[in-house]
Amino acid sequence: MAKKEYIHTGECIWCKRKKPFVSFFKIPHIVPRALGSNDTGVDVCDECNFYFGTCTQQNKTISHDLAFKEVFNACINSLGERPKVAEPYSSALFNYNRVEDKIRLKRSFSLDHFTRQFKRALYEVFLQKYHATFPDENLDKFEDVRKFARYNIGSPLVLFATNKMILHFTERKYDIMVNMSAQAVDFINRTGFYHLFFCGKHLFLQVLLITSQINWKDSIKEIFEASVIPCDEDCKIKELTNIWEFDMFYTSLAPKLLVSSGKYIY
Repeated sequence: MAKKEYIHTGECIWCKRKKPFVSFFKIPHIVPRALGSNDTGVDVCDECNFYFGTCTQQNKTISHDLAFKEVFNACINSLGERPKVAEPYSSALFNYNRVEDKIRLKRSFSLDHFTRQFKRALYEVFLQKYHATFPDENLDKFEDVRKFARYNIGSPLVLFATNKMILHFTERKYDIMVNMSAQAVDFINRTGFYHLFFCGKHLFLQVLLITSQINWKDSIKEIFEASVIPCDEDCKIKELTNIWEFDMFYTSLAPKLLVSSGKYIY
C-alpha cells in the first residue's frame, strides 16, 4: 500500500522544490495539533515541515510551532472562568506570576527572538491555510509572506486590537479555527491585511505590502472598525513589537463574565 502524500500541486509552497527532490509524507498541520486542531494543509515538503517545528538548543532558537502553541495555550487556559486561586502558570518557554502579573522567559531565550518567531508563525499559518483553501491559486503575490515565514527575510507588520472586552465561542474548537472565507479574501484585497480571529484575539497580518501602503489610512480605519470595542482610549490598534504586550492572559479585561448567543463576553 502506497504511503499517503500531502500534495496537490506537488511543489512546496515554501522552498518551491518538487518531487523527486523533496517528499511530502509528513502531515502539514496548519495549527499545531497540540492546541486541539486537526486542520491540515498540502504542498509543504517534509524538510520545510521539519524546519517549522524544530527548536535548536545550541543556538537557543524557538520554533514557529512552539512559539504559536505556547502563546495560544496561555490564551486558551485563560479563557472562561478566571482561576479562583492565583496559581502560577508555567509553559515550555515562560512562567507567569498571576499575583505580580509578571512573565519571565525560561533559560536564556531572547524576548525579541520569541516575538519575531511568533510573528513568523502567524504568517506560516496564513499561507498554509490560504493554499489549503485555494490550492490552484498562484501564490506569487504572497512572496513577502513566504520569505518572512520560511527564510526570516523582511519585517511585515502584525497589528492587534487591545480590547477590554472580547467575544469568544463556548466550544474550544471554534476558538482555534482559522477562517479563510470569501469575506476574508475581500478584506485582504481591500486593505492588504489578513484578519486572524483566534482565541478571542484580533490580529492583522500585512500580507500584501503594496496594497496596505497605498490604502493605509482607509485600511487602518477598517481594521479598527472590524476589531476594536471602544471602551476607553486604551482600546486601540497596536503593532506587535513585544510579545508580553499581547496580553495572552487577558489581564486587561473587565472582571465580569456574561453569556450571550453562545459566546462569552468579558
